[in-house]
Amino acid sequence: MDPGSTDDERRFRLLYESSYSALYAYSMRRLLGDRDSVEDVVAEVFAVAWDKIGEVPDPPSDRCWLFGVAGNIVLRQKRSSYRRSQAMERARREALKPELAGWDFIGDSGVDVQQVRVAMAGLPPADAEVLRLLHWEDLSTADVARVLGVTPNAVSIRAYRAKKKLRASLRLPPQEPGEFSGFAGSTPAFGEGT
Repeated sequence: MDPGSTDDERRFRLLYESSYSALYAYSMRRLLGDRDSVEDVVAEVFAVAWDKIGEVPDPPSDRCWLFGVAGNIVLRQKRSSYRRSQAMERARREALKPELAGWDFIGDSGVDVQQVRVAMAGLPPADAEVLRLLHWEDLSTADVARVLGVTPNAVSIRAYRAKKKLRASLRLPPQEPGEFSGFAGSTPAFGEGT
């Protein structure tokens, strides 16, 4: 049968009216009351039923078929949710990784990552972003320039100024001229190579 004929519409309507509440309750129990997810599952079940209306068995097997479709969608949604939560947890752990490797301009000052985060929060957003991209995301000057839509020279200048502000915020003594060159191997000194 071709979805859209009057018989298909009538059959779908009967299927919907007779099964909606049962499928909603079924999904609600399996998704622990997450109403948005339950509504998504039920909507997808009926979208599949409409697309495959010619394959849906006759009553009373039609409800079993719908429950089978719902079970597969619930499992897929649980797997997807689990993968998403695992990825978010990995990203959270990575973001909180207490590493200052590559932050050579801080030196052996005894400053920890939490102090750096607090000091970064006090910087202008553009300065903090340059430092994050260069040192936490380990992007090159050229890559940071592409991300920010500026020239590599502008990134070098911003990084130099941001590092001076960050060191001052951390109450670290100013570095000697030229000590910022290299920026952990990823950023040339002002006027070099770009």
